[in-house]
Amino acid sequence: MVSKKRMVLYFLLALASIAIISLWTDWNMSHRVDFNTRVNQADNFYNNADYQAASTIYKDLVAQHPKKRQLTVGEGSLIFFFALTSIVFFVLYLDSRRKLRSILSNSIESDKVPELLHVDYHYDKVVPKSKADEKMLMQLRTLFDEKEVFLDKDMSVDLLANMLVTTKSNISHLINDSFHCNFPTFLNNYRVNKAISLFDKYIDVYTIEALAEECGFNNRQVFHSAFKKRVGMPPSKFRELIKHKQINK
Repeated sequence: MVSKKRMVLYFLLALASIAIISLWTDWNMSHRVDFNTRVNQADNFYNNADYQAASTIYKDLVAQHPKKRQLTVGEGSLIFFFALTSIVFFVLYLDSRRKLRSILSNSIESDKVPELLHVDYHYDKVVPKSKADEKMLMQLRTLFDEKEVFLDKDMSVDLLANMLVTTKSNISHLINDSFHCNFPTFLNNYRVNKAISLFDKYIDVYTIEALAEECGFNNRQVFHSAFKKRVGMPPSKFRELIKHKQINK
């Protein structure tokens, strides 16, 4: 919803734009009238064979308007419209930056930012449907929490199914029923959790690209998308937050 301050700002910008367009239009029209009047006057002198008087006026007009084409009212209005639009977008940009700084400032006050953004899968709270599912969950927990197989860039539901000696359909259904997400989300959340922990411990060691590779992502774009989806901000912004938090400790 648009705030009252922003509405007032838009209203003032609109009034200013209308006022400027009106003043420009009045000036342009009066200037054109004066210009055309003098042209007619020079033409009359010329037609009456008073070439010297006509030449004087022509020279004066040329000196005042050296090869310049005056803008039409429509062209001027279009220019002011784009100028007004640019101002509005600039104001919105500054407002979004202010809100982001506010979010970062509030987050910096908390020493538990990484933990708050961390996603844990509570295996102990899952109620398996069968003994087979219970065994598979234990194996899944060992592979992901202890062996950290998610760091493997080639990890897939097919590879995981081979590790657990089952089918990828069984794995997909187990993850969906137990944690209410699909396998790619499950996998990426583990990787993002790892990235958060590395950011907090080795803030000046890893670049964004190195961190993505270290956590099992194939490229920076996939890492950026998964991180922003899980945390709510891109990794570069989160890195700034962590740096500020460490400085202010």
